[in-house]
Amino acid sequence: VSTQSTGAFAKVYSGEVSQEGYPAMTNAFKISFPPASWEFYILRELEDRMRVAEVSSDIRDMILPLKSIHVFNNASVLVTSLFPEGSLLDMINHYLTHRRSVPHVVICTYTLDMLRCIHALHSAGIIHGDVKPDNWLLRDREHTLSMSRMSKSVVLIDFGRSIDMDILPPGSRFTVSCHTDQFECVEMQEGREWTFQVDYYGLLSCVHMMIHNEYLSVRKVGERWVPTKRPHRRVDGEFYGMLYDTFLNVPDCDSLPDLEGIIDRLDGMLKAMPTRSRAESLTEHYHFMEKMNK
Repeated sequence: VSTQSTGAFAKVYSGEVSQEGYPAMTNAFKISFPPASWEFYILRELEDRMRVAEVSSDIRDMILPLKSIHVFNNASVLVTSLFPEGSLLDMINHYLTHRRSVPHVVICTYTLDMLRCIHALHSAGIIHGDVKPDNWLLRDREHTLSMSRMSKSVVLIDFGRSIDMDILPPGSRFTVSCHTDQFECVEMQEGREWTFQVDYYGLLSCVHMMIHNEYLSVRKVGERWVPTKRPHRRVDGEFYGMLYDTFLNVPDCDSLPDLEGIIDRLDGMLKAMPTRSRAESLTEHYHFMEKMNK
């Protein structure tokens, strides 16, 4: 057994589970104080709703695979698959430590997968509520390098703050703040109603950190919210400028962005890149990342 991560209310360990007649499997064990029954409920609901909606298995694989939960009076143990490659935050810090920038192809690939995952989540009526670089775990190269099928470079974890919109009255809105400065959406900052906007802002913060190696900060210019730092010239300024403007300036809870359109546009951008150079960039990225895990 070894420690994987430690948070304010939980610790995650890795360990082997053996059963007679079956090969030993290494899993993650999240021990939560108090019990994390809600996270178990959300993951089970997502699993069921995505199956009924016939969501692609490639997208379903980007949601933390749940195995079981063991609930006690003051704690719980959530058993899930283990992803030992580290988090998106680890990746960003690894590049920063070596004074390198995350390559454009890598940013586009990870952004596309995160968008697909969040779109599937929202289509199932679930708000994650805590989208940040720590909560995206990285998958190995085999799940990303295929040029012939959809990549699945990341896995979304930590659903303890999630909201199930399907069990609330239609038209439900929220005004409470998450009180986390770096990931407080503009609706929270202005005291306006929000629903899925909290995840747009969190996803945008992840993209911003890949581009700039620092947390997203925003300001209001006239009637529009803008990042204090514009997209770097090494990325597609037109696309990422659109992404910032769209996610920072959602008119209201009834006028949400067209995520499918954004996904199709980014997917088209990636497919328009020469296959060989795209594959070489991702291969070089994974060679570089291997140093982080040694």
